[in-house]
Amino acid sequence: MTCERHPVLIVEDEEFIRENFQIFLELEGFQVLTAGNGREALEQLQGRERPCLILLDLLMPVMDGGEFLERKASETSLASIP
Repeated sequence: MTCERHPVLIVEDEEFIRENFQIFLELEGFQVLTAGNGREALEQLQGRERPCLILLDLLMPVMDGGEFLERKASETSLASIP
C-alpha cells in the first residue's frame, strides 16, 4: 500500500494543529482524512478505504491515542496500518 493511492489519516483533537497538518499534506499531493479523537478515527476506518498512514496524537478526549492503538491492533484489517 502506498500513500500515492491511499489517504493519510490525521487523528488530532486540536483543530488548529489538525488543519495545519492537513493543509501541508494536501499541498504535497496527499489525500487526507481527519478525526478529532480515537473514536472518530475508528468510525472513519469502518467501511472506508484504508489509509496508508495514521498520524496520531496520544493525549485526546473521548478516546486517547493509547486506547486507539489497542483497538486498532485487535482488528486484523487495521492492525498493519502504520
